Amino acid sequence: MFPAFLHAPQFLWVFDFSKAVSASPPTIVAFLLFQMILSPLEAVIGIVLNFLSRQFQWEPDRFACEIQERLSAPEMRDMGERPAIRGCPCSSRHA
Repeated sequence: MFPAFLHAPQFLWVFDFSKAVSASPPTIVAFLLFQMILSPLEAVIGIVLNFLSRQFQWEPDRFACEIQERLSAPEMRDMGERPAIRGCPCSSRHA
């Protein structure tokens, strides 16, 4: 993606560089402008990925609570004693 930015003089014109500089920009200038433009996009992508990561983290917790409730049903009582799952928000209801 960066090479396309490096060889696109219209991006440098937007930042008020002369046509001579825009035709053959220094690599460091193009890289810094590229980084400035993509930083907000990276922040948004980071927030979305964090949200998805949390959803995947909460799914097993939800499943653990659901399975514990199913196992505590009256028809499952003959399976023996089972300790409560630590850290499960629903474990306090069955303790």
